Amino acid sequence: MNRWLYISLAATSVLSCIACSSSTAPSPSFRTSCDDANSIVVCDPRALSSLLIDVSGMSVASVVTVRTNAAIEEETQSTEFPWSAETTHSNYGSGVIIREDGYIVTNSHVIGNAEEVTVTLPSGEDIPAILVGSDPGSDIALLKIEIDFPIKAIEMGNSDDLMVGEMILSIGSPFALSQTVSLGIVSFLDRRCPGLANYENFIQTDAAINPGNSGGALVNLDGKLVGVCTAFASRNGMYQGIGFAVPVNAVRSIVNDLILSGEVRRNWLGACLQEVQIDYLENSDTFGAVVLTAILSASPAESAGLERGDIVIAIDGSRFASAADFRNRIAGYEPDAEILLTVMRDGVEQLIPVHLK
Repeated sequence: MNRWLYISLAATSVLSCIACSSSTAPSPSFRTSCDDANSIVVCDPRALSSLLIDVSGMSVASVVTVRTNAAIEEETQSTEFPWSAETTHSNYGSGVIIREDGYIVTNSHVIGNAEEVTVTLPSGEDIPAILVGSDPGSDIALLKIEIDFPIKAIEMGNSDDLMVGEMILSIGSPFALSQTVSLGIVSFLDRRCPGLANYENFIQTDAAINPGNSGGALVNLDGKLVGVCTAFASRNGMYQGIGFAVPVNAVRSIVNDLILSGEVRRNWLGACLQEVQIDYLENSDTFGAVVLTAILSASPAESAGLERGDIVIAIDGSRFASAADFRNRIAGYEPDAEILLTVMRDGVEQLIPVHLK
């Protein structure tokens, strides 16, 4: 990691005009009418403001503040002898209600090794929460609260439909300031951040993500959840316009596993990888590939007959962008899935079936 790039996990202790084309505008109320399909029109700022008010209003009701208490031991030196005392440390983050029966998604690093977790609902009630399961590999955790009154669950969107430049909102509790809404855009998709999570394909955004935003919502202009805010990059430990969120499509799969079994099971291939960029035959375009530098004993790779030096260029006929993308796709298949790898061996393309474990 470059020294200037400081990845700060956004959980913290409490502190003592728009242009749009007629073919892509989100809704008729968001723009003025166009005379032809090629014209560019300036949106009414009041219409945009009204849209943002509506989206914020429908979304904040599903975003909560998460407070954790963990016992820590403090040591104090005296002139005669040292002594230690157990104290309670409070930490704050955010969470998103995803089901009306009390399931709330947040980040694993928000929960940490907490002994107590309390959720503050938008209405102000403090409710004890239990940890259903946590997946540090993706930095996603699932909480459950028991209630006898209705709560509003957010509608999940499709993060695969996101586009760079699309307007989004981040909603959470930065510095424990609940129900905070920030506006930004999608800055980059499928961002890799080594050291932040093992299975990463983050949404990058310039919507404000500060300490305490972790576990909060990233929503589109339909008010649908498209990501879970996780971290930000900074030189000084504070927001500088570069934030990251876990895509909701990954969150959806992780949550389903946590509800069913309390853990996330991922497939493994059993091979060491090295990322390369190659030119395929006479095609001048380069694309991602991985070289298998070692094959582990008793692994799916060994059972399939994969060999050291094989170059994998596709999974089930689909290319991948990087070694991280390759690993994420392998992990994302259902357990015991049968896949087909396209492999270059000694200059010859082969299709090799692999039974994942």
